[in-house]
Amino acid sequence: MASSSVQYYSFFFLLLLCTLATSTSSDSFQPKEKRTHLRLFFHEIESGPNATIYNVVNLNESSPTYTFGDIHVVDSILREGTDTSSLLIGRAQGVVFDVGMVQNAGLSIITLVFTAGEYSGSSVTLLGMIVGPAATERAVVGGTGQFRMARGFTISKLISWEGEYLVSEFNVYVVHYENLDVSQ
Repeated sequence: MASSSVQYYSFFFLLLLCTLATSTSSDSFQPKEKRTHLRLFFHEIESGPNATIYNVVNLNESSPTYTFGDIHVVDSILREGTDTSSLLIGRAQGVVFDVGMVQNAGLSIITLVFTAGEYSGSSVTLLGMIVGPAATERAVVGGTGQFRMARGFTISKLISWEGEYLVSEFNVYVVHYENLDVSQ
């Protein structure tokens, strides 16, 4: 009887060791977390042949001020500075839905696509509300390339709005994983 209980406990001890060995080998996927602050400038042209935002659904054609339900697509320019000659580092591409019935408010889904510089080939996706010209906070909901598994937030504020040309500053605070290699 004693020998069968020793075999019983030995079997479970061996099973426990196998489980621990298996779990530690699969937990070797432990990339190092990294925090990155990006400061960039969003250049938007609202009309004309080089417009970077288009109203693709206009439910309120009779009202110049009421835009609830309208949908806009965006492919604006990202630069290192406020000047139009500053280095082009990418594009801000996405959709803005006018969702405010009482006040002018938009829900934006924007991906910052980096085409030059240190983060070329990577992107960060933002989700959040835009309420008038006030400073706006959006969530970082993901990323690609160097920003895989990104999370964080952005603060954007209007810098200038001259005629149909708008410039906003974006401060992007991203937590992501350093050297996350998923190749097999």
